Amino acid sequence: MAKQQLSQEVQPAQPGKLRDQPEDVVRINRTNPQIRHRGLIFRVPIHTVGGHQLVTTATAFTMFSTLDGEEGLYFPLPVRVASSKRLMPLWQVHRASVREPRPAWMLKR
Repeated sequence: MAKQQLSQEVQPAQPGKLRDQPEDVVRINRTNPQIRHRGLIFRVPIHTVGGHQLVTTATAFTMFSTLDGEEGLYFPLPVRVASSKRLMPLWQVHRASVREPRPAWMLKR
């Protein structure tokens, strides 16, 4: 009986999986490409349009593409910005990165 109880307690670990909850999925649209985080609105490059899985931790805000799982957008938390405006371009966020940045975006940084 002890062997049976032991085998029930020791189960193989299940692989981790991101939660697929509606509040974790962010859609960026072409007509108004922006994201919101803690009362701030960030304008994002138009090429980031589409669905993204949002993952936030105490130290990072990250969005992964729902099509290929690649990181699409990242910035460290707490947010450090070059402006005190509520609406700002993402390139003004300290250490922000975006997947496949266009040359114009890199020049603005």
